[in-house]
Amino acid sequence: TIGDTLYASAAQVPARLGIGSTNDVLTVAGGVPTWAAPAGGGGMTLLSTTTLSGAGTTISSISQDYVNLQIFLIGVNSASSNYLECNLNGVLNLSDGNYFSPTSTGSSKTYDNLLVARYEITYNSPIVAANTSNSFNVTILNYASTTSYKALQSSASYITSGTTRRFENASGYFVSTSAITSIEFRMHGGGVTTNFDGGTVLIYGVK
Repeated sequence: TIGDTLYASAAQVPARLGIGSTNDVLTVAGGVPTWAAPAGGGGMTLLSTTTLSGAGTTISSISQDYVNLQIFLIGVNSASSNYLECNLNGVLNLSDGNYFSPTSTGSSKTYDNLLVARYEITYNSPIVAANTSNSFNVTILNYASTTSYKALQSSASYITSGTTRRFENASGYFVSTSAITSIEFRMHGGGVTTNFDGGTVLIYGVK
């Protein structure tokens, strides 16, 4: 019938395998082909979709069932030019060194001299006001660990002025052994916070 597969169940012995169910994958069991539901693990699972608004947007109660977090920010914009940053677990104290400052790809910095309070996703230039053609990607490695600091990697594509587009790749550390359960995004710079006018955050868990 439609979807049948022919295979050899033994030397020179033809056999018929009927079509599987929707989304099944062809695998092997007992030395012969068979249809089965895909195995768990691997890939990315969408955990949340959030619209950026106000002076800051926090995504909390992040699932601890994954190894890494993959975060996409699309169309981020505000009424005034400013820098985009993320703050983990509500850590905002400007008097403390909470993050190892982002550095350009290939650069080398002294750890003790670059402890800062926030992780800037746009670390060299602010995002120009009222432009929605911006996109960002942030990876947080081993985010659920309670024994190690958390490495962050980010890439950015955004308008800095007029039609000038900037591309950045950066990395840094969150100086804490606490598991990351919440992330806040802000437009902040020079002690001033700018309200979001729009943008979407998608957080994926990676096994």
